[in-house]
Amino acid sequence: MLKISVSCLEEDRTKRPNMSAVVQTLVTVEDETREAIVNAKVETSKTIWKAINPLPVEHACTVALVRSQQAQ
Repeated sequence: MLKISVSCLEEDRTKRPNMSAVVQTLVTVEDETREAIVNAKVETSKTIWKAINPLPVEHACTVALVRSQQAQ
């Protein structure tokens, strides 16, 4: 994004990007940022889940089922 910003400040107007190139760059940056945020949230959720539940999901479900049957 810094690169596009600097190129917009070129003294020679023929070296400046046109508006559609600027918009396309900004849309791409926004999409990449959004994807990175989603991926970070997913990874954080996985990390928290693993910290709270050290067993794999299949085993955790089996343990929970056995415990609920024992409680009855």
